[in-house]
Amino acid sequence: MPAQILEDCEIPVDGLTVENGIPLIKGLPISNLSEGEKFDLCIDIATKKEGSLNMVLLDGVEKWSKDSRERNYKKLKDRGVLFIATRTTDDKDLMVAEL
Repeated sequence: MPAQILEDCEIPVDGLTVENGIPLIKGLPISNLSEGEKFDLCIDIATKKEGSLNMVLLDGVEKWSKDSRERNYKKLKDRGVLFIATRTTDDKDLMVAEL
């Protein structure tokens, strides 16, 4: 059923195709994407719809390099999206930062 829905709907995500019931991004199954590519895909999907809430929660951004974090944060800011990003550290104290 999910594959049928994907085949019939119009999702404005670059590179999305469905072959034999399997959704592909740029020819690869989503499960084959890197963690960064999966985050990029989720950000793109969450921010494509006009008039949506425009807020996303990004959990686990410790998986991103510093450059990837900055690039994705900039992408979200440029699209006017409010976001909360969480990451695990070895610090004993909780740190809240505003960008």
